[in-house]
Amino acid sequence: MHAFAQQLNIVVRWATLGIFTTLLTAGCGATLDNSKSTALKLPDISEAIGNSNSAVKKGSPIELYTLVARGIKSCWFSGARPDFKKYIFFAETSQDTSEGAAEISIHELDKNGRRGLKAFEVKFHSADGGTYVAPKNHRLDAVMSEQLEAAIDRYANNDLSCNLSSSRKAG
Repeated sequence: MHAFAQQLNIVVRWATLGIFTTLLTAGCGATLDNSKSTALKLPDISEAIGNSNSAVKKGSPIELYTLVARGIKSCWFSGARPDFKKYIFFAETSQDTSEGAAEISIHELDKNGRRGLKAFEVKFHSADGGTYVAPKNHRLDAVMSEQLEAAIDRYANNDLSCNLSSSRKAG
């Protein structure tokens, strides 16, 4: 009887592996149909049109992402902005560098000091003639959001000054 139980155990393992492989393959097959699939999703065009602060800037998504991230980290998260101590900076880029997508998000700190609700985001995607830079406020107050959007515009234009002015340069 012991040998039978061992054989049954082996059959169950192979059956489980077969089911898992089938499910995994089915999932991969669905992904293969969408060759542009990335962790970062492209912004909805209606969202882009509705966001007056979105602009196409000169440079690649990763170049602009780097400039903007550097500016936000040094000017907003360096301690110079005490009101930003309750937020955390998070950023990611697409694994597919030909896709050219990146995102910076600012989250509220939860009670455990971890990333909580998204307060603000900036998405970077390849666009005709440059990079589409799309800031979007979720939870910041209006004045802070306006200052951050103006700063993002400056940073994307390679001006890394920490000026709190809300005036914008032409893109």
